[in-house]
Amino acid sequence: MTSVHPGLPDPTWPGLLSALVSRTDVSGPHMAWAMDQIMSGDVSPVRVAGLLVALRSKGESVVELTALADTMLAHAVRFEVPGPSIDLVGTGGDRMHTVNVSTMAALVVAGTGTTVVKHGNRAASSSSGSADVLEALGIRLDHSVDRIAALATEVGITFCFAQVFHPSMRHAGTARGELGIPTVFNFLGPLTNPAQPRATAVGVADLRMAPLMAGVFASRGTSALVFRGADGLDELAATGPAQVWEVRDGSVVEHTLDAARDLGLTSITPADLRGADAQHNAEVARRLLAGEPGPVRETVLLNAAAALVADGRLPGTDHGDLVARLRAGTEHAAHAIDAGAAAAVLERWVAASSACLPEGRDGRRAARPAPSVLEPSVLETESEGCSQVVLRVRTEGDEGLGPLDPLDLADLVRDDVRQLLVLAHADEGDQVDFPGHRVDLADVRDLGDRGRDLGDAVGSGVDEHDGGQHGVIMPRRRRRCRDGLVPDRPPRRPRPSGRAR
Repeated sequence: MTSVHPGLPDPTWPGLLSALVSRTDVSGPHMAWAMDQIMSGDVSPVRVAGLLVALRSKGESVVELTALADTMLAHAVRFEVPGPSIDLVGTGGDRMHTVNVSTMAALVVAGTGTTVVKHGNRAASSSSGSADVLEALGIRLDHSVDRIAALATEVGITFCFAQVFHPSMRHAGTARGELGIPTVFNFLGPLTNPAQPRATAVGVADLRMAPLMAGVFASRGTSALVFRGADGLDELAATGPAQVWEVRDGSVVEHTLDAARDLGLTSITPADLRGADAQHNAEVARRLLAGEPGPVRETVLLNAAAALVADGRLPGTDHGDLVARLRAGTEHAAHAIDAGAAAAVLERWVAASSACLPEGRDGRRAARPAPSVLEPSVLETESEGCSQVVLRVRTEGDEGLGPLDPLDLADLVRDDVRQLLVLAHADEGDQVDFPGHRVDLADVRDLGDRGRDLGDAVGSGVDEHDGGQHGVIMPRRRRRCRDGLVPDRPPRRPRPSGRAR
């Protein structure tokens, strides 16, 4: 395949799509231009879908993948943590429905004293995503960016909710949802951690994409271990041979690893790692941290070891052949569990995340005031089947945008509300599509005559208002009472008469 000349001026969508359809690689600047258009919402879903399908059909190149990831990061909410950190993540898509191996391994790695900044989301192809199982473990994820960064220092681990840190990804949501097939976006998550840790351990189910992702890490000069089981598992496990791409100092070295043969682990099948919903997987994690032996423990230790080898700072993980370094990493990980350090990390994380949002007078968690940083506030509409909406609200007398305690959208029709930012746009009518959900924006639209015109903002799409602060549409979370039941929804309040649509 040949490359489009990088010096060609003014790329166009017809030219870009024609090149991809003819199986021609696109230059980095041209692919970055296309991704910037997507992330800015300046291109139709039809063209987004065309790009995604054409890329998959041709096969992505390292240059294209790097340009896509770097541009996505340029549109992300970024933050830094002091000192080196590491991410452990899997692309998903292996259809094995295993327990949350990388999430458990992240807790174990943090137990060794290595700072972890985990980037993840809710379940897509599995029964329980990293965000789902962390919440089931009692960890609150709805924090400001500053607080998320602070948790890395206080606890040794923190979590970046992908849909919060990558708000511009909403512009690709319609095309991805309508296509219903894996696209390049399924592989960008591990490449776009907003903290950009110095090392990453990533499992990749797609054999073709694994070396390409290793190439992206190499182009950035970061360290990584990218791996894939011969059975398609996006974890390292004693289920058979695995391919490992080690990234160091800008170069990629491929290894073959048989964990049972090389490390003496007991041979298992993917069924031995089968998980279920978030509550089940959380209980598996608790038993692991309590020291329960078995295939889950051995697999988590191996994946934690992969992360420690990618990081290369603990004794024995930075020299020797890969097997020797993984063996040393496994010993460090096992000690973190057996000494109770990994369990202590979880305990500290639960306490620290809960302390961020103290109980309000009504028993709900009230957002902690943050004059310079916004706390997300989850406001739930009352329309049947709709999702939750995270909003930013400015009230009269505020010096800047501030948090709002969760309440129904109808309660926002108040005289002191003069600005409301919603990360959504409605092309037609009063509803917004967002990954499988529909959000009723009627109540939101009616606030538009106060201060900066919200009606226009919602109608045209809120992207950057008041310094680029955003709200986020998030998938529905099931509300639970202490007895585990979901409470009945209160009847919808009638709208006051005379409110224009």
